[in-house]
Amino acid sequence: MSKFAGGIHMKREIKVGIIVAIVEGVVAFIFGYILFLAQQNTIEQKTVETLAGYFETVDETMSYDEVLKTIYEDSCAKDNKITELTTQLDELQEQFSKSENAQSILESAESFANSSDYKKALGILNSAVNKTPQMEVLISDYQKKYESQIIAEADELVSEKKYDEAIECISNALKIIPNSTVLAQKKDAVTASEPQPLMNILSPYESRAYNEKVSSDFMEMGGNKYYNGFTLGFNGYAFFNLDSKYTEIIGMIGHIDGSGNNDMTLTITGDGVLIKTIEIGSNDLPDDLSIPVTDVKQLKIEASRSNATVGFADLTIH
Repeated sequence: MSKFAGGIHMKREIKVGIIVAIVEGVVAFIFGYILFLAQQNTIEQKTVETLAGYFETVDETMSYDEVLKTIYEDSCAKDNKITELTTQLDELQEQFSKSENAQSILESAESFANSSDYKKALGILNSAVNKTPQMEVLISDYQKKYESQIIAEADELVSEKKYDEAIECISNALKIIPNSTVLAQKKDAVTASEPQPLMNILSPYESRAYNEKVSSDFMEMGGNKYYNGFTLGFNGYAFFNLDSKYTEIIGMIGHIDGSGNNDMTLTITGDGVLIKTIEIGSNDLPDDLSIPVTDVKQLKIEASRSNATVGFADLTIH
């Protein structure tokens, strides 16, 4: 055999050896991989069997991936349930806290109401942010009782002619129940009943021997100066349209100093009906004047035929 032929034969043997080695390596790799997969499947199957004993939703017939997916979904569902339960618990605790607070507010308000202190009772109830139906019922009830209480106090003050105090009393109550039409109407009524300067709101629509004394102008009676009124001279008269709006005219009445030594008789009528007759002596001191005018439309004040002059001062009407 030639060297050339021998070389070729050697090369073939080397190639065959390499191919055999490669084939053997591939076979070994495939076999090893198959063995690995078998072992992996065995581990996964054992894992599935183990997990099936712990989780009701896991079955031994499931694949490993199905088991993992099921456990994940169960975990998410449990997390959501825990979150939901936590939220419900927080809401229940909040409701319980509000319930306890509401009961405390009710008890405190009722304790003041039992002693007729409706102002404090209403203040406590109105301070509640979240009012219960029971609170709303009590607020309505206490408001009515408070209104009646305030109106009674205002009437008492008016009877004592303390009009400003009566108005202040009602105004303070309106701060507690600002939407009270009952108190608002009462305030208007008291304001209307408060004496007002007669000369500021009324003047006679017909008169004779009549002279007003307003602002800095004055009249003298009994040696003193008087303002805000009028005088009537010989056979004088004055007609006023009261329009049935008032109840009484009050002030001072007397003989005007230096107007003569004659006495004078005054006749006061309302809608043609005699209200009163007043005798004024030339030497008399000024005296209080009161003319009831409830439901009177036309008021007439008339002086007798006398050379004297009579003064009506510090006149107010209500």
